[in-house]
Amino acid sequence: MKKQITMSVVILSVTMFAQNTFALVEDFNSTDGGFSVTNTGPVESPWHWEPGSWRTDGTDNASVPTSSELNSPIFAVMQDGPLLMKFDHRYSFENGGFPWDGGQVRLSINGGPYVTIPGPYFIANGYTGIITGNNILNGQEGFSGDSQDYSEGNFITSELSLGTFNAGDQLSLQFVAAWDEFAKGSVPNWEIDGGEVYQIPVPGVILLEIVGPGEVAEDSQEQYKAIAVYDNNSTRDVTDSVDCVWSVEPNDKCSIAVGLLRTKPIDLPMDVTITAEYTEGPNTVEAEKDVSILTICPSGSALEFDGVDDYVNIPDNISLRLPSTLTVETWVKPIYDGRSYWVDAIIVKGQNVGWGPYYNYRVAMENQNLYTWGITRSGAELYFFGGTPIYGNWQHLAVVADGTKCIAYVNGTEVASREAAGPYLTFEGYPLQIGGHAITNARWFSGLIDEVRIWNSARTVDEIRANMHRKPDTGEPNLVGYWNFDEGEGGIAADSSGNGNDGDVVGAVWTDSIPLVGDICSLEGLVERNLSDVLDLKIDALGILGAAIDKEEALLDFMDTSFKNRDFGTAKKGDVVKAKQKIHSAIQHEEQAETAVDQSIDKLDDALNTLGIE
Repeated sequence: MKKQITMSVVILSVTMFAQNTFALVEDFNSTDGGFSVTNTGPVESPWHWEPGSWRTDGTDNASVPTSSELNSPIFAVMQDGPLLMKFDHRYSFENGGFPWDGGQVRLSINGGPYVTIPGPYFIANGYTGIITGNNILNGQEGFSGDSQDYSEGNFITSELSLGTFNAGDQLSLQFVAAWDEFAKGSVPNWEIDGGEVYQIPVPGVILLEIVGPGEVAEDSQEQYKAIAVYDNNSTRDVTDSVDCVWSVEPNDKCSIAVGLLRTKPIDLPMDVTITAEYTEGPNTVEAEKDVSILTICPSGSALEFDGVDDYVNIPDNISLRLPSTLTVETWVKPIYDGRSYWVDAIIVKGQNVGWGPYYNYRVAMENQNLYTWGITRSGAELYFFGGTPIYGNWQHLAVVADGTKCIAYVNGTEVASREAAGPYLTFEGYPLQIGGHAITNARWFSGLIDEVRIWNSARTVDEIRANMHRKPDTGEPNLVGYWNFDEGEGGIAADSSGNGNDGDVVGAVWTDSIPLVGDICSLEGLVERNLSDVLDLKIDALGILGAAIDKEEALLDFMDTSFKNRDFGTAKKGDVVKAKQKIHSAIQHEEQAETAVDQSIDKLDDALNTLGIE
């Protein structure tokens, strides 16, 4: 199949990663290289070889337009990919203010006609303009006038891309010199000192590496990257390539897509293996990474807000006024209260929750079914929506502003963003309030809130994911406010950032229901956490057994009364007696089960006491 040259150009790096493959190399020092010449019209001095170069002196006064074509021998493309060319030459074509005469490079592919190499294909020292003389190059791009330092006898090096080809394609180059019927440039008109046609090898992928932590927390997310390594020592991030397939085993407690590992709550630490497989061209490479999923032992307490008038009030402080960069984080557990407000304030610093540029930053709920986020600058409220509240479940919320953009995250996943050029309004004199906006006596949040953090920096998504399940240390850089609500009682929510931004708890009540935030479980912690869960389940089971026995005994009483009154309905007397016996037997087994569960609870309590766990 014949190929046509198009205007598409691939500009390749000049860095040589590996040895080039040469399709044609000539210096013309000892031979003419097998080049041939064709002429059109009475050319006075056509292309001719002299040891060291090919040259043409052109036509001065032939009365008709002429041209001379220097044709290379056919050469083969050695491998698939782009083909480049460079050649040393100098020229002097007639150009008295108009490019009358000129030179041009053409290419034939697989026996097809010679086609002009377009100007944009040149990387260095390309065509000088459009030829205007009445020769075969009229109206086309070409070399004209004198090349740089021609008069000193110096050559220039032109570099160009010939296009992209398949291995085995047959090519031939042509150098066309064309003149009108009168006058010419200096002698030689065009001289080619040598050149080469070559390919820079396309790097092949030889290795794949998975980059990311070897440990992750349960019920969290962590981003991994797949890095392809090539035989020229270069690398490329192929994490989100459609040709990169991710998987994880076992996958009952985790999943992975586009490198994002999501873990579920687990009872015991476990190990998984992440696999990435990447295909590029004929090569397929694979990588594995072993990852440990760690259990978290949550600790502390949280605050529950009634959605009516509960809130935490934190007086204004310069550390909480954030004009350029900021990150606001918290864990929330919404509780549906049947009401619908435009904006239920979760965290807000400012004069109002919305309806204009009246706050520094805010996190809130919109109409009970959407999270809303915002910051403000002079004359503009930069709010936006994204993320859905899940009632009765803990969710991690974060909003980040970096002076140009604002991004919102739910559980470490971006849910929305918008343009947000600063500086931001800071509302000096207005407090930071959590759970509601008491200044306007409205916009109350119904649910639980814990682990409120304010940073004066724009946290990255990796930083958010890595720290959402751990408690930051006092004095961490850029942490200007941190309320973990671990007091468990009293009317003060202490600021654990070290900046003294303590808050007054108004109405909200302390609760032991907390998100999965804490330290990696020790042996004692893991035993306590799991046995506590088991104890809760067994206590629940006792309640269920008790309720079942109560129903069965009530049914027996009813059956006894019916039996005395000889009211058997459609049943036979013997069948009623057998049914009563079976129910009595079931109650006896359930009472035995109650006793066994009670005994197992005592044993578990003894195990906890033995380990010094209360």
